[in-house]
Amino acid sequence: MSAEWGSSNTHSLRGGFFRIHPDDSPKGYTIPAGNFGPYWADQFEKQGNATLAAQYRDTSKVLPEVYVKGERSNYSCAVHPTKRWLAWGTVNYNSSQDEFNITNHPIFSGFPYFMANNDATCNHNKSAAKPTNNSVMNSGVTELPPAIPGTLNNLVNVAIGGPIYSFDLSLNDPNKFPPHFDNKWLVHGFYGNVWGVTVDTTTSTLKSSGTPVKMDASGGLFTGFGSTMIRTPAHMKYGKDGALYILNYDGQRYGAAINPGVVRVIYKGTCHPYDPSVKIATQPYQSIWIDPHGIMVKEIGPHVVSLYDLGGHRLWVAEGMGAHDYKLADIRREASLKPGLYLARVNTPNGETSRRLSVF
Repeated sequence: MSAEWGSSNTHSLRGGFFRIHPDDSPKGYTIPAGNFGPYWADQFEKQGNATLAAQYRDTSKVLPEVYVKGERSNYSCAVHPTKRWLAWGTVNYNSSQDEFNITNHPIFSGFPYFMANNDATCNHNKSAAKPTNNSVMNSGVTELPPAIPGTLNNLVNVAIGGPIYSFDLSLNDPNKFPPHFDNKWLVHGFYGNVWGVTVDTTTSTLKSSGTPVKMDASGGLFTGFGSTMIRTPAHMKYGKDGALYILNYDGQRYGAAINPGVVRVIYKGTCHPYDPSVKIATQPYQSIWIDPHGIMVKEIGPHVVSLYDLGGHRLWVAEGMGAHDYKLADIRREASLKPGLYLARVNTPNGETSRRLSVF
């Protein structure tokens, strides 16, 4: 059966990701701004295609929960701890063309028409720039957004997207991963290979389906996983202690598991630098400071300063005019903060600045 009833059907939750905000509303959740329908409606309006934009705003054609479409088997995913970018691995139609994706906006990633670097899955004669779903099984929009090629292609068989590390200065644990792993996205395959991928969070320029990424020069991050006790990692996650936990299936070719279980990977080096007396500049210009001392705004005009937990819930907000120094001690008291890692956001007429803030 064709996957056009799901993966390329904008009125189906199958074959992609949906994004909601669970709450106490009658439905049990609300829809965040910027999901697939509204996002692409705005894009088509900018292109002068009001008719297509109206179709994407029609919830009988595009389910409001939908965030990403065009996936075949995207069972693994991660969210950047502070940027909230979505990252995942996709097991494709051809096992030699699996892909990893990372994006900061809704996309159509191509399936069932395209995979990896927009390679055709079969002889369908469709255009990646303007794919269409003309199937009788399609209950959504016929004209789809451009198919976005994978961010990393043909790296492994059974692509599994792991976590993205965010170094927490406030975490006092000798086994936590070191600061040079900050913004490293771990990607791995089912048969043991694990790579560290650097996510560039300093640019808004998109590459493929998301932000620029760079493979570490060393290639395989954990050398020898294929011949040690970790042979088929099915899932990875960082714990509250900053160590890496790996769900080890340890089976051969999806056969019966031999020695399944959870493996803990800890850091035994000495690279845990932090001196609270040192002021840390967090961006090239110094009109906004966000560091362990607090948040300082040095711009004229109005500003809004917000603090969020890593789940995206706003915990504290302040509005001000002109230069202001928001002491961390005051923020901590007003928001009843516990030690941990938070996201600080400053909005001014010149734009938005977001940085992590460690609270001790």
